[in-house]
Amino acid sequence: MSDIAPASPAVPAMAACSVTTLAVHPGGAYSVLEVHAPAGAGVVPHRHEREDLTLLLVEGAATVTSGDRSAALVPGVPLGLPRGRPHAVAAGEDGARLLVVCAPAGLESVLQAVADPGVDADDRAALLAGHGVHAVGGRW
Repeated sequence: MSDIAPASPAVPAMAACSVTTLAVHPGGAYSVLEVHAPAGAGVVPHRHEREDLTLLLVEGAATVTSGDRSAALVPGVPLGLPRGRPHAVAAGEDGARLLVVCAPAGLESVLQAVADPGVDADDRAALLAGHGVHAVGGRW
């Protein structure tokens, strides 16, 4: 990642994004998700206890921030995020479409639940925490 000022955590919630499960390995080794994020949408800094992630930008623009470093995702170039590493993701001004590989599988059902605009912030935080996904330094 390049040394760029950190992205603001004040981005619209994950609730603004749509999440589609494209595949789940029969043994649960991984799942593949497609995330459509409208302009400026994303998630606050957070960390996953259970899964490693690989992000692949398909179209649009998105920035990933981890610690004090930020980098723009490059279309077609995967970015690995090991479990435990705090990170935030924000879509660019034209939005973004990403493929996300989660290993192991399991996160897909939680993300689809929290992406529902009818889920309030406290319920969203509880669902995520129950799966080992925690906001870092703030609220969802």
